[in-house]
Amino acid sequence: MPDATTTTTTISMARKLSSLFNSPIHSDITIYAGTLPISAHLAILSLHTPFFTSALSPASAFEEATTCSVKFPEHSPHAVYRLVRFCYEGSYPAGELRELAGVVVEGEDKEGTEGGWAHLRVYLMADYVGVEELMTLATENLRGELSRPEKMEMGELGRLVEAVYAITGARKKDRVLREVFVEAVLRRVVQGEEVDGLREVLERQGELAVEVLGRYVKLMRRRMEGEEREAERVMDELLREKAEVTRLTTEVETMRPRLRIQRTIIR
Repeated sequence: MPDATTTTTTISMARKLSSLFNSPIHSDITIYAGTLPISAHLAILSLHTPFFTSALSPASAFEEATTCSVKFPEHSPHAVYRLVRFCYEGSYPAGELRELAGVVVEGEDKEGTEGGWAHLRVYLMADYVGVEELMTLATENLRGELSRPEKMEMGELGRLVEAVYAITGARKKDRVLREVFVEAVLRRVVQGEEVDGLREVLERQGELAVEVLGRYVKLMRRRMEGEEREAERVMDELLREKAEVTRLTTEVETMRPRLRIQRTIIR
């Protein structure tokens, strides 16, 4: 277990690393989040993925090799920004990004840059550049977002389901992401929520529907078995109490003749 000095040193080093985010000091690569340039450091980025090293390699045919800058026109600027933040801080902000307030991307509204959509886009960005740790973090953040039904309407959940099942496949990491949505839909079904908003989605996504239905049946079976065991326990307890009452009654009946004899002697 690390002592206080080690912990303090670790925190200090983490802060120093974080302070280099978007710092021009020793920066040797520029990453664009939309039109926003982010000063970065290849050595730090390379700790998480070889993607940028390969892109800037003189042997590569990429334009980035001569400009020392990388752009991701097909990805959300918000996801790109969060990717770089993660490389320096080990986490990323999920809320509104004031740094990107002036960055406008066609087809991307505010809903698509926050909440569940933000985590999904971070997952896709991390998958594209090969940052496994960020994919795991985005998946867990998405699970946390979906575990609070009050923060997400059924219609939005349905749109997220459609998006995830359209862009993921049979890879193990994709199955982990899909599992998050199976859990979310199952949770709402078990809680008795009206799922009409998901009906069409479930009809189109047969794999999801089968998985949710199968788990629901298993869950209900376990609940019934649990209720049966509880009923048996209560019945056994009642029978034991009845047996005890019978024993006491028999004992009292046995004692009555003696009590009558004692009363006669006393008189």
